[in-house]
Amino acid sequence: MDEKKVLIQVKNLKRLIPLRARRIGGVRPTVHAVDGVTFDIYENETLALVGESGCGKSTLGRTLLKLAEPTDGAVFYRGQNIYELNEHDMRLMRRNLQMVFQDIGASLNPHMTIEQILMKPLQSFYPDMPNQEVRRRAKELLETVGLSPAEIYQLRYPHEFSGGQRQRIGIARAIALSPGFIVADEPVSALDVSVRGQILNLFNDLKNKMNLTYLFITHDMSVVRSIADRVAVMYLGRIVELADAEAFFENPLHPYAQAILSAMPIADPDLSRARHIIDLKGELPSPVNIPDGCRFRTRCQYAKEICGKAEPELVDVGNGHFCACFCAKERTTRSFGAVGDNVCTKEENK
Repeated sequence: MDEKKVLIQVKNLKRLIPLRARRIGGVRPTVHAVDGVTFDIYENETLALVGESGCGKSTLGRTLLKLAEPTDGAVFYRGQNIYELNEHDMRLMRRNLQMVFQDIGASLNPHMTIEQILMKPLQSFYPDMPNQEVRRRAKELLETVGLSPAEIYQLRYPHEFSGGQRQRIGIARAIALSPGFIVADEPVSALDVSVRGQILNLFNDLKNKMNLTYLFITHDMSVVRSIADRVAVMYLGRIVELADAEAFFENPLHPYAQAILSAMPIADPDLSRARHIIDLKGELPSPVNIPDGCRFRTRCQYAKEICGKAEPELVDVGNGHFCACFCAKERTTRSFGAVGDNVCTKEENK
């Protein structure tokens, strides 16, 4: 990816949320939702962000787009720090930065027709565009996402559509202004398997046709396998591993990433019985009380004395494979069996 242009730069991004609870010892408890995250996203790539529920994935996506206010850090789009923009300039910047929401039903206005929903962003950013042209563009968007003929759908309301159709409408709204970057927050988690494949294919097709770049938030590793160019693993507000998707599935280095992949379903029963599933100890610690040292040490089978004294940095252990673990270089081969076997790749999924 070195020869590709960096589209998004995230530098030491933090989103700390003070709780309204009574101060304890004079200090108000704080949720460390996103706690010092640094990474790049390249133009026309899909970076999958994975991790357990509560690790901060959705908060990172929203903060990255300034839908949630950051506590510290910077996010650059094509070299411009979006956090330094005033309200007017940030509004203009939103043409380039869009989001597909996890709860797509709640994100669509139930009192507006689908045509009105798709016309709204065009009318807001291009007030001089003739109404006839706006309607034509809205119709084109429906057809682009596979809702054709558009005449059947454009005058209906969101509740009249299935989950998969609503997700297509959400994608159509996200691409209405021809953005460069889209955050997709668990866009297929609530869909049936057959519909999920169609939506993933739609994401891939739009990426190629419109030169889109995605931050694709998910917890489903089979989805990651089918759509991602690179994978970032998040744990308790930090990125603990970042690698090319092929290298990640072939040789995950962080013990948390290994545990996630070891639990991934495998279609072949012989392979499934032969592999070793890593059983993580305990629950995800509270983001209010972060463990000292390595955040994963309380659940890690490889934890050493140093893990409780210092927090490992995210460093390149070779070939652009980043890992935040003191023991990463000691584990360069998989110990839990063939995780990625019999899972469709992006090419096979087509």
